[in-house]
Amino acid sequence: MLLVIAQERNHVMKKNVFLTLGISLLAFGVSFNSAPVFAGSILDKVLENKEIFIGTRESTAPYAYVESDGSWTGWSVEMSRAMVGVISQKTGVELRATLKAVTPQTRIPLILNGTNYWNWGATGISLKRQEAVDFSHVVNSVCVKKLTPVGSGIETIDDLAGKRVGVTKASIEERLIGTMNDEGKFNPPVKIVSFDKHPNGFLGLQQGKTDAHVTLDDALHRLKMKAPDPSKWEVTGPDLFCINQGMILPNNDSKWTDMVNGAFCYMVKTGMYREIYNEWFQGSNPKAGYVRDQSRGVQRLLNDQCPYKSETFLEQK
Repeated sequence: MLLVIAQERNHVMKKNVFLTLGISLLAFGVSFNSAPVFAGSILDKVLENKEIFIGTRESTAPYAYVESDGSWTGWSVEMSRAMVGVISQKTGVELRATLKAVTPQTRIPLILNGTNYWNWGATGISLKRQEAVDFSHVVNSVCVKKLTPVGSGIETIDDLAGKRVGVTKASIEERLIGTMNDEGKFNPPVKIVSFDKHPNGFLGLQQGKTDAHVTLDDALHRLKMKAPDPSKWEVTGPDLFCINQGMILPNNDSKWTDMVNGAFCYMVKTGMYREIYNEWFQGSNPKAGYVRDQSRGVQRLLNDQCPYKSETFLEQK
């Protein structure tokens, strides 16, 4: 079963609506104050100061994290730096990428007050968040999958029926599985076992207290990597639902949004995006430490959202 979260994007201001199937997740947003109005565009500030301030995380591997030597790395960090290079070529101004640490609590306020010009971590696009900020095109998609012992026989969503399934307390997946139980989608119902955090959920799975643990695939891969014997565990689909991710941008700044989306689409259409993604998530020794495939649907979305001739972005006036 695949649920695609409803999202709305503004393009002048570009807002494309992705239909929600089966369940609305809007209730899981948070409230934000209205964004202040800045004179001019962020792009004007960028060209004047020759610097792009980028909000990013310090401990969200493999997307963004700080190494032992104090240097930032991660897939989204490399992508941000590459995008700054593209914008430098486009504008003819040598721009500096300045990374600034953010948390889930500060990432939007630091966009609202003009401290950061984009935030690229692992933020899901939601209608509630779009009340305060804009988002770029979709940059990635993460999906809720299952972590089970190898050979468990739990292959499909229906195979969870009657099983003890670990989830994190108050998570979207806990509420979704509960709703599916109430609607009779599982027969017999799933036995939901809630944990305060993912490592405790995986410990419960290892101790035989649950039959599967369900959450976002990246979190499951990291849990598996930390197991004494990772080969005993597998992360499998099909996806319960997926969340599209985007860069957080200032609201009502089409000039800056168009520049960011143009640079991103140039990277998609010229293969730069795929090259960096493959370094982190594909091959025999990915930087992330595990292989993470992008579905054909996600790859098609990344490509189709970009305008015709996006590969000529640098030559366009």
